Amino acid sequence: MKQFKFHKLNTLTQAIPLAIAITLLFISYFEILDVEYSKLNKLCKVLAYAIIALHFTQTLWYKHYVSYNKKGITIRLNRNILQERTFQFKYLETISVTNGVISFHYRQQPEEIDLSDFQEKDINKVFQLLTNSGNLI
Repeated sequence: MKQFKFHKLNTLTQAIPLAIAITLLFISYFEILDVEYSKLNKLCKVLAYAIIALHFTQTLWYKHYVSYNKKGITIRLNRNILQERTFQFKYLETISVTNGVISFHYRQQPEEIDLSDFQEKDINKVFQLLTNSGNLI
């Protein structure tokens, strides 16, 4: 059985690493540290770019990925990021689950997501996220 990686997008957890990276870039760009510590400036630059790279590639690390916040949800069922599905909660209607298939109407269009290959607890969690607009109980 396949398993999802769930990631709640949170402003604070997203902002802290980026603030650290921006600070390191600021320090290295303006060479706030003395000239004799030029290796330290280069290290700050490398660390900043590594933090940024890790931050923005985090969604690509997992094959089956669900990210959500209070406005919407993104579901990826395989490695192909072009097949990601993003839904805004305000347009979701009549959500139901039958045999691992989540059916709903999104912007008055019927949609189905086949999750029959995934664990039951993950199917229930995705269903709960869709019905409760991103708030887990």
